[in-house]
Amino acid sequence: MKKSLKITVGILLVGIVGVGGYFVSKQYTGNKKTVGTDNNYIIQSAKKSDINVSVKSTGSVYASVTKDIVASNSGELKELSVKEGDTVKKGGTLFKVDSEQVRQQLNSAKVNLEKQKLQLDKMKTEDEINLQNLQVEDAERNLEYAEQQYSNMVVTSPINGMVTTKNSNNGDNVQSGKTILSITDTSSLKVKASVDELDISKVKSGQKVEVKFNAIEGKTYEGTVESISNVGQENNNVTTYDVVINLKDKTGVMIGMTANVDIQVQSKKDALVVPIEALIERNGKKYVMVQQQDGENLKADTTGNNVNTDNKKNESNNNQSNNQINNNEQGKAFDSNTSKEGTRSKNNYMNRATGKGNLVEVTTGIENENYVEITKGLTEGQKVMISLPEQSSSTSSNKNQNRSIGGMSGGMMGGSRPSNK
Repeated sequence: MKKSLKITVGILLVGIVGVGGYFVSKQYTGNKKTVGTDNNYIIQSAKKSDINVSVKSTGSVYASVTKDIVASNSGELKELSVKEGDTVKKGGTLFKVDSEQVRQQLNSAKVNLEKQKLQLDKMKTEDEINLQNLQVEDAERNLEYAEQQYSNMVVTSPINGMVTTKNSNNGDNVQSGKTILSITDTSSLKVKASVDELDISKVKSGQKVEVKFNAIEGKTYEGTVESISNVGQENNNVTTYDVVINLKDKTGVMIGMTANVDIQVQSKKDALVVPIEALIERNGKKYVMVQQQDGENLKADTTGNNVNTDNKKNESNNNQSNNQINNNEQGKAFDSNTSKEGTRSKNNYMNRATGKGNLVEVTTGIENENYVEITKGLTEGQKVMISLPEQSSSTSSNKNQNRSIGGMSGGMMGGSRPSNK
């Protein structure tokens, strides 16, 4: 009886193990693709479009024309009717510095001129007349100066602009040369940006600039590079150079606003471009993975190695989970200014590769943070394979188990994303 029981238990154990093994095997192999396919790749076509390379920086708004309004004589400040923020016009009266001394000088100059003219009438000889004429001319010059000093007691604005500083009030006794007001020409607003020394050699006068202000939402301003400083400024071991940007439209812009600038340093129209993630670099050469068409024999790359997407991956893409081109990008400019989130679509992850491709050596042109120009090695419409980022460690572990059970070989293609030019 005991022997029969042992046999029965043994049979049950064998059955349980068999069923468990079946389900375990089903878990790892039931959904397994055929050899040569891999869901970690998407495909994108090489396309003709514009590509722009830019240098990004931050800066602030300042006025290139500001006038300090000073008292031309000493005296009591009167008739000051403007305040900070007021708009003034060129020639408009700002204030008066009343001076008893100036009035006395004017009266004395008038009296002296009359005296010299009376003396002239008394002269009889030619020499006396000539000498007295000189005295009259000198008195006339003194009167002109006194009248000018009297006129200068009333101060007017030399420019159209806005009062940005007010240092005194009516009734104050001020000295000649004291700054009473500062007036800024609001039409002279410009942006001064700090550009890193590593990028300053790319920046040239006349280059187009796109400017966005933190305080002004939803609007991009156009401008041009006006000047570049030849003297760098060091801060925390980082050297930057001031770049002055002239704005075409200054509507809503105010002094001191923070600006985010995008200087267009290089561009090319109708260039053949692919996503930067498609580029593979190894042994000093650059490659892209071109999708193998149905019926096409797998070719060898220049190193003599056959390429299969099951064991060749671009390591530069492991951390680029959001850097895949949106299918709707066709026909748009491939611009480094476009945010990665705004131009990437999760739908692209459904656009899977066949799993087999040819590693093709290419020559590149200009590139930005998102796209690279291909000048040799590809033609328009060819499909390139882009590896998706690695998933979590647990998912990766399951994938490796799938491959091991299915007899698929693993591996990664060596390489790195080339540095931006």
